[in-house]
Amino acid sequence: MNIVVAGSIAFDYLMSFPGNFLDHVKPDRLQKLSLSFLVDEMVKQYGGCAPNIAFSLALLGERPVVMGTAGQDFGPYREWLEANGVDTSAVKIIPEVFTASFFANTDQKQNQIASFYTGAMAYARTLSFHDFAESVDIAIISPNDPEAMEEALQLYGKNEGFSVHEDQYEAAEGADALVILTDWQEFRTPDFDIIAKKL
Repeated sequence: MNIVVAGSIAFDYLMSFPGNFLDHVKPDRLQKLSLSFLVDEMVKQYGGCAPNIAFSLALLGERPVVMGTAGQDFGPYREWLEANGVDTSAVKIIPEVFTASFFANTDQKQNQIASFYTGAMAYARTLSFHDFAESVDIAIISPNDPEAMEEALQLYGKNEGFSVHEDQYEAAEGADALVILTDWQEFRTPDFDIIAKKL
């Protein structure tokens, strides 16, 4: 089965602060905010919607194609994906920028301060989905640059046999089974009463 997964490609930098952010915020000085936190732990993870979905499909025995844009630092990530059964031949490298990155700092009370650098993801609109339009059995369009997502929806949405779903409940309608392959909380804990009625 030919599967193309289009979407963001990113690195996740996850940090842990051994205190409470609110202890360092002065309510009477919010008009000019400048904060710096010394963290005691940081991990860098391979992320992005398209590779996460593709990796899960590879675990199920497929060899999906990831379609997205990445930056000059994508090399080790590409090697890891290929070694784990994901085809990265449709990833376009934007050499003048870095791969999109998410930076999150979480304190002991699960408060979070985060920033997202779009980097190469901002160039996803330059990709052409027409190269895959005739040969794809399943096209998965995950979160990405809005213009890139719209082009993909316009192209695949017109093809007979393809269906476009706005959310997980709509996608589950008429399905034979539900497999949850994500760490994203909103998808890990769906409303199973709604799902049961859709299946």
